[in-house]
Amino acid sequence: MRVPERFVDAFDCVVAPCSEGTIGVAVSGGSDSTALILIAKEWATACGRSVSAVTVDHGLRPESADEAASVGEFCKYLDISHQTSVWRGWDGNGNLQARARDARRSLISAWAHRNSISTVALGHTLDDQAETFLMRLARGSGVDGLAAMSSARKHSGINWVRPLLGIRREDLRSFLRENNVSWVDDPSNDNESFERVRWRTALAELSSLGLDAERLATTAEHMSRARETLEGVTEAFLKENAFQTGYGEVTLQTDEFPKVTEDLRLRVVSSILCCVSGQGYRPRFSALKALVKAIVEEPDLPGASLHGCVVRKRKAGVIFRREPSSVSPDVPAVIGCWDSRWTWDLEQVPDGATVGAIAPDELPQVKSDLQIRLPRELLLTLPALRLDGRLIATPVTGMDNQVRFALKPCQHGFNTMTIVR
Repeated sequence: MRVPERFVDAFDCVVAPCSEGTIGVAVSGGSDSTALILIAKEWATACGRSVSAVTVDHGLRPESADEAASVGEFCKYLDISHQTSVWRGWDGNGNLQARARDARRSLISAWAHRNSISTVALGHTLDDQAETFLMRLARGSGVDGLAAMSSARKHSGINWVRPLLGIRREDLRSFLRENNVSWVDDPSNDNESFERVRWRTALAELSSLGLDAERLATTAEHMSRARETLEGVTEAFLKENAFQTGYGEVTLQTDEFPKVTEDLRLRVVSSILCCVSGQGYRPRFSALKALVKAIVEEPDLPGASLHGCVVRKRKAGVIFRREPSSVSPDVPAVIGCWDSRWTWDLEQVPDGATVGAIAPDELPQVKSDLQIRLPRELLLTLPALRLDGRLIATPVTGMDNQVRFALKPCQHGFNTMTIVR
């Protein structure tokens, strides 16, 4: 079987820069992912690399188990390792496609970590790019929402790559037909109760007016370049006007803040909120806009709350702290991360050790060992290592010098911010 050179080149362009070891491929059995596994096999053979595949069985149709087994047989024919991960989490409530997507990403991520795979390829095509653009346009998204899906993104310790974003779905299907390779058509792809399916149908109509998938994908790429520029301006402003302590709070100096455009103000505050809260998604636009307006216009801001953060206006600037009532519950210390913000270095984790927020009744013990004065509100958002209910260590105490806590680097323009320890 001869795989078109442009398919292999597209795969190499995206995968080669960020991959080491075995390449993981998510294969559903549909046309896009079936073509993807063949392209990956061709690329890996030429490079002397190996490929492993994973299929998520959502259990939503009686045929799903057999379809997953068929994918496994196909991978066996290609001499590719394959595993099936099963999801049985649908309870009939909420957005099915969103829930299934989140479950799929979680299961694939767990599979990759178990198998020491750092890069996973997904079969999204140029058609997916166009459909996503239309869906977000209908929701009133701005530049960021309309920007193209990234061909490579790191999340949960995995490099997620989309090598087929520049290729039409029909081109992949033509390749499969020419080589007598069959695929499974999921009936849900024709179910117009799903938003994406409705837009897929609409796209066929829009193409007759010149608004085809290629044109929409090009516009999404333009939006991506605009987003990159805006992110650079935001990062530069944060570097000069915002400062993060080693305890997770951020102070925004307000001398220059009212002078910049509203869009930049919104981006700055959103970035700070995401950093302080550890959340990867942005706050609601209406609430964000109201907070920015209050920061600019109100002389005092005694304690606004948004996105899991407390915001207070002081002479030194606007202080953003994690909200004590919003921190995560205790986790086993072996997990190595708490509240999506804190990690710790511990040579040997004692059995039964946990990490969670400093409790109010532990404050006297913590304060007695403090070298500097910190607000109670801040202390109640810091992590504490415990064993059998006994406080072992925190980031601000010296009770156990064998434990080192550290804030995870923010992904919202704070990598180059001044850190005051």
